[in-house]
Amino acid sequence: MKLMFAGLRWAAGVFICLSAAASRADETANLEFQARELLKRRCHACHGAEHKYEDLEVLDRDGLIEDGYLTPGDPDDSRILQVIEGDEMPKGGPPLSAAEKELLRRWISEGANFPTFAERKKLGLEHLLTTLKKRLDQEGDEATRRSLRFFTLLHVYNDPRVSDDDLRLYRAALSKAINSVSRAEEIILPAALDDEQTIYEVDLRKLKWPNPREAWLRIVDRYPYGLRLDGLSDRALADAARQVYAAAGSDLPYVHADWFVATALRPPLYHDLLGLPKTLDELLADLDVDDEQDFLDALAGKPNRLVRGGVIDSGVAEFNRVLDRHNLGAYDGVFWISHDFLGVEGRRNIMSSPFGPKLQSAAHPFPQLAYEHDGGELIASLPNGLHLYLLIDAEGNRLDAAPFGIAQDDVLKASGDATIVNGISCVACHRHGMISFQDQMRGGVALAGATRRALEHLVPPQNELERVLTEDQDRYLTALEKAIGVFFAPPGGRLEHQMPVVLLEKAIGVFFAPPGKELSLEEMRRLEEPVYFVARRYNQSLALTDAVVELGVVEQGAANLAIAEQTLREKIENIARLGQRGLVPLINGDRIKRADWESRDRAVSLYQLVARELRPGAVPVHLGVRPDAAGLRESIAALAAEISKVIREEEQREAAVGAISGPTRFPASVGSLLAKTLEEELDKLGVAVAKGAAARAAALEIKGDYGINDNGPDNPRLKLILRVFRTRTIDEVWSEQLEIEAPDEEFLTALVGPSTPASADQEDVLGGAEAPLVKVIDRHSVANSASAEHVVQILKKSGDRFIPCEVTVDKDGHARVRLKRGDVFRIRIINKSAGFDAAAAISIDGLSLFEFSEYKEYSRVILPRATRDAEGGVAPQPRDIRGWHVTNNVSDEFVVTDFAGALAVQLNRPPEQVGTITLQFAHAWRKGETPPPGERDPDTVTRGGDAGTGKGERIEARYTEEERFIGRNRSALTIRYEIDESPANLPPKT
Repeated sequence: MKLMFAGLRWAAGVFICLSAAASRADETANLEFQARELLKRRCHACHGAEHKYEDLEVLDRDGLIEDGYLTPGDPDDSRILQVIEGDEMPKGGPPLSAAEKELLRRWISEGANFPTFAERKKLGLEHLLTTLKKRLDQEGDEATRRSLRFFTLLHVYNDPRVSDDDLRLYRAALSKAINSVSRAEEIILPAALDDEQTIYEVDLRKLKWPNPREAWLRIVDRYPYGLRLDGLSDRALADAARQVYAAAGSDLPYVHADWFVATALRPPLYHDLLGLPKTLDELLADLDVDDEQDFLDALAGKPNRLVRGGVIDSGVAEFNRVLDRHNLGAYDGVFWISHDFLGVEGRRNIMSSPFGPKLQSAAHPFPQLAYEHDGGELIASLPNGLHLYLLIDAEGNRLDAAPFGIAQDDVLKASGDATIVNGISCVACHRHGMISFQDQMRGGVALAGATRRALEHLVPPQNELERVLTEDQDRYLTALEKAIGVFFAPPGGRLEHQMPVVLLEKAIGVFFAPPGKELSLEEMRRLEEPVYFVARRYNQSLALTDAVVELGVVEQGAANLAIAEQTLREKIENIARLGQRGLVPLINGDRIKRADWESRDRAVSLYQLVARELRPGAVPVHLGVRPDAAGLRESIAALAAEISKVIREEEQREAAVGAISGPTRFPASVGSLLAKTLEEELDKLGVAVAKGAAARAAALEIKGDYGINDNGPDNPRLKLILRVFRTRTIDEVWSEQLEIEAPDEEFLTALVGPSTPASADQEDVLGGAEAPLVKVIDRHSVANSASAEHVVQILKKSGDRFIPCEVTVDKDGHARVRLKRGDVFRIRIINKSAGFDAAAAISIDGLSLFEFSEYKEYSRVILPRATRDAEGGVAPQPRDIRGWHVTNNVSDEFVVTDFAGALAVQLNRPPEQVGTITLQFAHAWRKGETPPPGERDPDTVTRGGDAGTGKGERIEARYTEEERFIGRNRSALTIRYEIDESPANLPPKT
C-alpha cells in the first residue's frame, strides 16, 4: 500500500503500512528508516542543518559513536537517548512522544543502523565523455557550443554512502551557487544532460558575466582536479575526450559540481565572478544607492529609502550592531548594510551615539552623536532576486574575511572554521535571506526633543521593521524557489526511498510539491540549506574511501568499495612519491586535510598526482601555471630582445615562430606555451609574428627545443634552446641557450607534463631526468643504447625497393632523418630480445598508427621475440610497418607532405608533434605465461618540423589479431624527420 500526502503537515511519527507477512529483515529496515526520519525531522535542523548548539551531525552514525553519543545495542549508555527521554532535547520545541522515544530505544537496541539505499549503477568516464560529446555534436551553433560549460556529480553519484535525498541537495546547491554569482535578470537553471542527473550544463553567456570565457579561465585556474584525457591508452575514450575539447574550445570544459559550490562562493572567485569592486563607494555607485542622502532624509522625516535597526548582541557580531536598509536605484531590489564594532567604549556605543556613521560632508545635523564603526557586512539583491555579499573595513575597503575581533561563526563554520568568509559564510547564514531581529535602539536610546524625533524617523516601530524584513525574505525566497525548488519537486511530487517492502511517499518535515505546483514560501523555509550542506561535507577531511570515490576508482571495474580501496592502498604502498606527498595516513586508517588534497604548492595537486598513476596517459591541466613562474617569462623576454636585433640585422620586420619540441618522455604540452610566450614578447618589441600562409612565406623562422638538465635531485633545470633560421637555405643565423632553475620535480611536471615512468625501476631505461639518449647503430638504426633490445629504422622508397635512411644525432641528442616531399617511407622495428615478445606503440606526428583503422580498439603492434640458433646466437625477426592501418589486410602508405598537408594538422592536433615518429616498447606475454620480472599491472601509455605525413597509396599489409598482456613501457625514442631542403631539392626562385 502507498500513502500519498499532498500538502499536509504531519506532527506525529511516520506512518507505514506493512503486510502481515513482512519478514524480520523488512521490519528492521523499516525501523531504521523511521528512526532516521524521526531524527531528521526533530533534531537535524539544529544538529546538522544549522548546528545551532554544537558541532554535531545527528545523521552521522560513526560520528555519534566516536563522540560518545551513541552505543549501539545499549540504549541506557547512549547520551542521545538520555537527553531525549529527559526532555532536554529538542530545545525550542515540544518533546518527543512516548511512541517516538520507544522507537529510538528499540532502534538503538537493534544496532542503531541507518537504512542503506538501493545501490546505483556506477557511471564512469565513458558516460561523462559520451554524454558531453553527444550534447556538443547536437549543438549546431558554434558560438553556443563554445559557451557551454559543464558540472559533474559523477563521483558523488558513485558514492554508495550518498542517498538519493542527499543528491537532491547537491543539485540544488549547484543551481543556487551558479545563480548566486550570476548577473542575469532571471534565474538560470542548469540543465541535466543525462537521465541520472549527474552532468549539468550552463551557457555562460546567460549569466551576464562581462567576459564569460575569461571568467571560466579564472574558475579552472583554481581547479585542482583538472585532467586531460586525450592521451589515455583507451583509444575510444581518448578520441571522445579530444572531440569534446575541440568542440567546446577548452581543455577543461567541466568541473566537479561540489568543488564549484565550495569554491566559487568564496574569494577570490566570488569577487571575480560577480565583478565586486574593491570599495563600498564603487559598489554603491553601481547599485545607484546614495546612502548619505538617504540618511539625511530619514533624520529630517522626509519620504526616504532608509530603515534602521540596532541590536546589542546579534549572535554573529561580537558587539553591538546597526543594520540599515536602502532601496536600490539600479533595479528592483534592496540593500542592507551592517555597521559592526570592536568594542562598546566611546563612539562605538550605539546607544549613546546612534546617529552614525560620520559623514564626509558638513551636513550631519548631530555629528556629536555619530558612532564610529570598525567594519561591516553588505547584502544586496542581485538582479535575479538572490543576494550578493560584501565584507568591508571601516574605510569601506573590501575584505575576504571578517576580522575575528568583530565577528565570527562558532556555530555553522561554513568556511571550514569559525572565520566568516565573504560569500560562503553569508549564504549559509542567510538561508532565508534577511534574518529577523528585534530592534533595541528605538526603545533603548535616551534622547529627547529634536534628537528623539530624528531617531524615531530613522528607526521605525518593530511592526514596520518586521514588515520590511518579511517583504525582503519573501522576495529572496521567491527567487530561491525558482533556483532550487525544481530539485525538490520530482515527477509525482514524491521523495522516493528504496525499501525492501514499503516505499514512503513523502519525508515528514521536508515538503515536496505535487506535480505542477511550486513550493510555497513556508515550504522553502523548511528546506535544509543546500550550499551549506555541500560545503560542510566537502570541507571535511578525507579518508581512504573518500579519496577512492573522488579518484573514480569505484567506476574502474571495482566490484565494491573494499576492492577499490585496496587498489589505491597498493598504489600508495608501491610508489614512493605518493607516500612522500603525504598519502600514508590514508592507508593507516587516518584522514588527510582537503587543503592538502587540493594544494598546488608544487604545481601538481595531490589528487592529480594520484590520478595520473591510476589513469596512465592522463595529464594534469595547469591553466594557472604560466611561463612567468621561475623567471621563465623574464628569460624568454631577454631572448626575444636578442632575436629582434637579429631580425632587424637581416633587414626583416617579421618572423615565423615554429615548433618548440621536447623530450619523448614528455607530452608536447609546453612547447606551444613557450612559443606563445615568445610571440607575446616579440610583439611587445614591435616584431610581427607571421601566421598561416604568411608564416610559410616568411624569410626567417624561429625554432626551439626544451629539456631537463639534471643538476642534482634538488636542483633540476629547464633548458631552452632557441634558433633563428633563414627559411630558404636552412642557414642558422643565431642560437642561444638558457637554463632556468625550477623549485622541484613537481613544478617541472606542471610545465612539461608527467614523465612516462610509473615507478622507480623505469627511470634508467627511460632516461631519468636527462633527455632520452639515442645511439646510432651502423648509420641506419637507432636505439636508446648500444645494448638496447628494441631497434628502429626508417626506410624510404627508392624505385621498387625500400632502403634505410641515414640517421644523425644533433648536438641536443635528438635522432634525425632527412626526407623529401613525396617520399614514401616505412618503419622497421626489431626486437632483439630472445626472452620476451614486445609490444610497440607507434605514433606519427602524434597520431596513432591505428588513427584511421576500422579497429579502434587496437593500440600496439606485437613483435615476436628473437629466435636462437644451434650455437645460441640470436636471430631477430624484423617487422615493417608499411603505413596507416586500415584493416588487417590493407594499409595506406606513409608519404611525406609539407606541414599544411599533414594529417595531424588537418585534424587540429598539436603542431609541435608534426615531424616526429615516436615509438614506445613494452614486454608482452600470453595468458598463462609468467610475466617478465618487475611487471605487476598491465600498463600502457601512448604518446605522441616543417614536414608532415599524409596518406599515400593503399597497399597490402597483413596483420593477425593476437591477445596479449602488455607490461610497462621499457624504452621510448623519437625520430625527427625533416624535409631535405638542399639546393637540388629547392623550388626554383620566382
